[in-house]
Amino acid sequence: MRKSALKVHEVRAAKVTDPGFSLVKECRTCEFEEEHKAEAKRTLALDLVFSVGPEYKKRFHELDIYTVDDLAQADPVGLMRDWSAISPLPLSVQQLAGMMTHADSLFSDEPKILDRTQIPFPPESIVLDLEYSP
Repeated sequence: MRKSALKVHEVRAAKVTDPGFSLVKECRTCEFEEEHKAEAKRTLALDLVFSVGPEYKKRFHELDIYTVDDLAQADPVGLMRDWSAISPLPLSVQQLAGMMTHADSLFSDEPKILDRTQIPFPPESIVLDLEYSP
């Protein structure tokens, strides 16, 4: 079997045998598994949110937004007001709404539609990045 065929087989096998979200292997037998999962979700880093790079993350931290949960729960009007007062970086209402929608989707595990795309991506999806820069 060629290397590429082996990789496809490996990915398909992982998909079938995936045990789901676990912090460590022992989580699957722990009586506190659900509480640990909830705690891990509460502490998800802002880096997971679309469009949040190092500079935006730094500005969010200045506004006491440190996690995905913080962003999902924030007041969008107050956040826009405070952002414009402290940051030279541009942030449109649409950008913030998209970031907050993505954060809410990550935190709640409920799919949302953002720019005609479901987030998070359905597990059976194949996502291709077709940007090309020589």
